[in-house]
Amino acid sequence: MPEASVPTSGPTHPSAGRRRIVLLLGVLGLLYAAGLNGHWRFQRDSARYMALARSLAEDGTYRFNGRPHTLVWPGFPAMLAPVYMAAGQSFLAMNALLSLLGLGAVAAAWALYRELPLNARQAAVCTLLFGFSRTLYYYSSHIMSDVPFTVFALITLLCGTIMLRSPGRTAWLWCAAASVTAAAACFIRPVGPVLPIALVSAVWLTPGVRRGRLAAGRTLMILVPVLAAGFAWNVRTAMVREPNSFTYFDVFIERHTLRETVLGMAVRAPRIVDALPDAVLGLDVGWSLGLLMAVAMAMGLATALRRGERLACTYGVVYLATICLAAPGRRFLLPALPVLIYWLVLGMHSAAAVVQHHRPALSPRRAAVVGHVLLALAVGTNLTRISKLVYEARAPGFYERIEDGRLPDYFALTAWLRDNATARDVVFAREHETVHYFSRVRTRRAGPGWERDPLGFLGRTDVTLVVRDPDKDAGWEHLPHLMRARPDVFEPVARFGRLEVLRLHREALPRAPDAAAPAPPSSGGTTTSSGRTGDESPEMPPAS
Repeated sequence: MPEASVPTSGPTHPSAGRRRIVLLLGVLGLLYAAGLNGHWRFQRDSARYMALARSLAEDGTYRFNGRPHTLVWPGFPAMLAPVYMAAGQSFLAMNALLSLLGLGAVAAAWALYRELPLNARQAAVCTLLFGFSRTLYYYSSHIMSDVPFTVFALITLLCGTIMLRSPGRTAWLWCAAASVTAAAACFIRPVGPVLPIALVSAVWLTPGVRRGRLAAGRTLMILVPVLAAGFAWNVRTAMVREPNSFTYFDVFIERHTLRETVLGMAVRAPRIVDALPDAVLGLDVGWSLGLLMAVAMAMGLATALRRGERLACTYGVVYLATICLAAPGRRFLLPALPVLIYWLVLGMHSAAAVVQHHRPALSPRRAAVVGHVLLALAVGTNLTRISKLVYEARAPGFYERIEDGRLPDYFALTAWLRDNATARDVVFAREHETVHYFSRVRTRRAGPGWERDPLGFLGRTDVTLVVRDPDKDAGWEHLPHLMRARPDVFEPVARFGRLEVLRLHREALPRAPDAAAPAPPSSGGTTTSSGRTGDESPEMPPAS
């Protein structure tokens, strides 16, 4: 394939590159400041993270819903805990932290692009596409772990890339930095181990680095902090874990055969193609454009490998394969987005070289004009959607528009629970994380037994209150019929907009001789059958 010569280092004039990134960060800083507010975006993962951060800040324990937590690793809650200690439950402060991390991700991506085999113009294009990505902006306004993990992943890739082409002692220093940031990323998201896998693979695949003792030494330096972090977490989990609690290993690996896992990944892989236009370009058009982008990215991946790049390519491939274990949607593409953009730009460059080879009439100047038009369209579509997000954040009635106005109802509900629930009350709710965080009342969520035998399921728990949300009734469709058929069991006691609170008369429930065995997670959740509350849904819910 014909291909223009591309230098393997950053811009010719480093000061010019620094001025550009400072200007870009300044513009993005204004955008992020314009969209910053003191509101909370409805997301059950976010409520869980905030509850864990509150637990760390208040008494130094890592508990959720009144019990030791074993599912979510403590990296992101530990980042939120100092904010909670300094500002309390200030959504403005927590949103500001996420916005700063979003800007940090852009700066880290720019530094990484300068180290990859890109020329100055290609690195600038990649940085523009990532910086003005609606996906990055959107999740930088949500109190979730996606943006923090992306920052640590980019720093790890940056340190690893410099390590692979640095001599002597300098390489060992960058190797140590990469191993520490990779270990930190593992504490933020369960997909973090893809980083040490990519680092070790790159060490053994890069010519000039894969010499026996040198490669073995760097492999040990990379793996020791990661394995130490994993060992410490697993020891802690084993010490506090209860019989009916779950870990990510239980959710995604242990309960599935190898054949089921591989087939599930193959079935879910096409969703990545469907999500590409929205994640990269801000265009929710699905397969048609996504397939063209996937072809261009495959060409870019091949080009990067020919140029000797191993680390970012390995990370991108392994990460995309890993998220196919669960839900490869736009949100989970964010940590791979800088690499996907890198592949896309290289692929478009290679495609242009092929066209110019077969059609000499297409001059480099015309090709450059086409490229600038495509870049302007990509940035423009993302900016249009970012502008909509800014308007929503600044306009009055924010909570009336988000999630169809459900949040004010939940705020009223949880305020009522704080004032009226007793220490013995346990609330059964679909959004149990949100109810628990804002009310501090113990909660429980539904499991498989709820759909098969709802009264028997409730009878095996210590639930005393039920919250019905008609807008989110998947798996709860039978509750209205039960309310009409068994008024002796369900007594309406309060209503908050569309939400209804029911008092459960336990004496009218069928009594089970034994507590049911703990049920595995369903649609991302976990359930228990003891008198305690259920554990939390995993951050990446398994697709059915």
